[in-house]
Amino acid sequence: MTISKMLVALFLISLCQLSHASASIGSGVVKNLTSKGGWLTFQVLDNNNVNVCAACPNDPAARGPGRCWVNENNKTHVALVLFAQARAKKIYGRVEALASNCTIVQLEVAD
Repeated sequence: MTISKMLVALFLISLCQLSHASASIGSGVVKNLTSKGGWLTFQVLDNNNVNVCAACPNDPAARGPGRCWVNENNKTHVALVLFAQARAKKIYGRVEALASNCTIVQLEVAD
């Protein structure tokens, strides 16, 4: 399976969770990626180096505020975040609630 076919498949799987989303995050590149306590946490920096996850509260891994996060059991989102970071691609998506729960519920990698 080619990378593009894999990304399409991962995208389609992630769309299944779109109905739970309530807040859009802007697009940007993944920075400061860490893993702790079953959570992958990261910042998303836009074209002006502004962290689009800045309004997020403390993450479940207790790294502090200003990070979006993905449960490591969500293999689709983990794969998309890692792919985007490795290829310096922008991501965009949706979180549960920007001010209270920045769990990524829908995620896409920009071309």
